[in-house]
Amino acid sequence: MQHRARAASQIMFLLAWAVGISIVFLGAVCPRVQGGWVSVVTQVLAYGLIALPAFLLRPPVDLPLGLTPRVPVVAAVLIVAATVFRGAFGPASLSDVLQHVARSVSAGVGEELLFRGALFSRLRMLIGSAVLQDLVGGLSFAGFHIPVVVITHDAPVVLAVTFALGVLFSILRRLSRGLLLPVALHVAVDISG
Repeated sequence: MQHRARAASQIMFLLAWAVGISIVFLGAVCPRVQGGWVSVVTQVLAYGLIALPAFLLRPPVDLPLGLTPRVPVVAAVLIVAATVFRGAFGPASLSDVLQHVARSVSAGVGEELLFRGALFSRLRMLIGSAVLQDLVGGLSFAGFHIPVVVITHDAPVVLAVTFALGVLFSILRRLSRGLLLPVALHVAVDISG
């Protein structure tokens, strides 16, 4: 019973940490930094801070890559295809494409380390049902994105899609038994979107 209480308190800490860093860095600091590579570095630092608890929690967080012979190939294809798509239909310059890819990689890796790494392992300790675990993970993921969703025109649609992606990433994490596939799909979605 004590490990469940500890898992619950760590879940609350992880969510508060993520929202706090999101509001401070992604909501206040990053928009004030005027584009270019400085804003990329600022965002990479923010997502590094968001992912930090995944490496500091006790007991240690289970962060397997889930490497089977096909997973790295699928991950690489997803990211390369999204980058080619973005280059063909997105920003005009190579620098703009590379900056967008760097932002997408930092967001995908940072958020997945937090949500499908630290939070996923804590939810597994607290909730027995895999379906409920995936739904709570998706809800947490959507909740984390509320500050970004609020500034979009179709907020309910974006929030619903974010929730669905959070559930999908959790399912991929569970089925692949690792983080590489959800990270790659997250990065690909961010690059192409």
